[in-house]
Amino acid sequence: MFMGPSRNVALPGRSLSMTGRSLVWFPLRLTLGIVAMLFAPQLVRAQSNDALDASAAKRAAEASRELIAQADAYQLQLDGPDQRISLTRTAESVLRWSNTASGEIYGEVFLWTRDGIPQALGSFHQWYSPHQHSSNEFHSFSKHPLRALRDGNLVWAPTVSGVRWQSIGGAAGVGSTATQRLVQMRAFARSIQIKKTDREGRSSMLRALSQPIYRVPVGESSDWADGAVFAFVQGTDPEAMLLIRALPNAGWQFAFARLNSVQLQATRDNHSIWTAEQLQWSLAKDPSQPYVLVPVDRVTVDKELK
Repeated sequence: MFMGPSRNVALPGRSLSMTGRSLVWFPLRLTLGIVAMLFAPQLVRAQSNDALDASAAKRAAEASRELIAQADAYQLQLDGPDQRISLTRTAESVLRWSNTASGEIYGEVFLWTRDGIPQALGSFHQWYSPHQHSSNEFHSFSKHPLRALRDGNLVWAPTVSGVRWQSIGGAAGVGSTATQRLVQMRAFARSIQIKKTDREGRSSMLRALSQPIYRVPVGESSDWADGAVFAFVQGTDPEAMLLIRALPNAGWQFAFARLNSVQLQATRDNHSIWTAEQLQWSLAKDPSQPYVLVPVDRVTVDKELK
């Protein structure tokens, strides 16, 4: 049976075609192989990063649900001489944050108000790395004593305000519209620089968020003509708060609040305008102080405060 010519036989018109194909395909295969070798590790890293991103997103969502549930357990009150007045918590978190510079940590921030005026702030956070714990952090803005109850148990009772109001020197008159006043408040916030120095002596500058995390509802308060709360952050983690208010017939005022136990220093036009010194851990957890870290396993502080 005739099987046809062997491929090893150089037939007229055939060998040139086969050789040409080999010359074309060899360098192409070599090029494709080199490309695969170069990009395969990057593809693996991209897939690994996608998996990490998905895992981090899942943990962030889980943390958010848990932290909101922790915030729901609190009731804050003004502790007046004649009666206790319950404060109103913002319906939703005013700031959802993370801080990759410190590790893997996620947080939620809520405000408690009376007639729209902020009286206290709570930051709730969950560590995943390098620590693995949850904590609740509070700061009083109120001129009155406060009480914080968690599941009906007293866990924080500051007797003094944690903020000191100052007049904004050289400020223009209070704008006549809400838009004008917001522009004025944002401009003042941009003029502030805050430096954080950690317990190891390392310093870094905080970043001011361009928009306030809370704005006093216009017309809801007779005490403030307007006001807002601005966050100074690392990543999106709030380390300090700037409160700005306009009082009827008194002009613009500002105050600061710490959200970290380390040293914080604020300057404006190269002049120091606020310093919060580093706190010892025992003082940072003292339930009588205007700034406090509340351990999630704290049951009650009734005996500590007596």
